Amino acid sequence: MSVTLTLVRILTKGLSLQQRRILEFLKTKQFPNSDRGYFTIQEIMTDFSIEYVVWLMEVKKNPWLSNQKDSIDYGKHDKVRISMYRALRSLEKRGLVVSFMGRPQNRFWAVPNRLKEITFGSTVFHEMRWVEQDKERWRSRQVSWKWAVFIRNLPEQLHLKYKLRIWNKEEAEEIKRLWAESNPTKS
Repeated sequence: MSVTLTLVRILTKGLSLQQRRILEFLKTKQFPNSDRGYFTIQEIMTDFSIEYVVWLMEVKKNPWLSNQKDSIDYGKHDKVRISMYRALRSLEKRGLVVSFMGRPQNRFWAVPNRLKEITFGSTVFHEMRWVEQDKERWRSRQVSWKWAVFIRNLPEQLHLKYKLRIWNKEEAEEIKRLWAESNPTKS
């Protein structure tokens, strides 16, 4: 037991006050009638700041605003949201929290030991598997992004021919060679 406590102290050493508060929130927060252990940034922010909750309610009631970004106070609250996101990413890099993309396109954050198995009839959902699937999707998107950047940085004539799909065999070989040079570990 003391080894675990010592390990936790080592991992949490050097955390900011905001990171410690977020970590404590993720470890202890429970919604009424729910054992869900993962939360969005907005859910975390509403727990930390009553001012943010009031602002959200005012934005929803205002008929002149189509969304939160139209509000005068958006910048102030967006800075807090970005700060919260950076703190969460830092905690994730340390391995103290995990994240996954859920529906409707929200990133959920959790302490790994709060993720569990959910059974609906004969189907079992492993919440930790959602984290692994998100990492796999991230890796596949990363390859697509690298390819797009590579294509944009091709020599002008080769780039134009690639975009218009009018390249010949030699030019296709040139693109493959350049791709292999720019990605020496993967071809």
